[in-house]
Amino acid sequence: SYRIYIAIKYPYIQRFVGNMLTQLGINYSIYSNGLWINGVEKCNKFAKVIKSSIPYKESLLEEMRNAYNSAY
Repeated sequence: SYRIYIAIKYPYIQRFVGNMLTQLGINYSIYSNGLWINGVEKCNKFAKVIKSSIPYKESLLEEMRNAYNSAY
């Protein structure tokens, strides 16, 4: 199962990011300290619209971008 977790401590920032995800058509779940995106299609869609300045995390996003393409 594919999942992306976005750690966000403050509820008002969770809502702000959640609203952006909703505008992109990405469903998510809010938990106490962050947001979860579940499922290969949603994770792939998220990976296509975000970049990370942290090389390790960007490599994981790149894997997600490629995993969806090879799965279908």
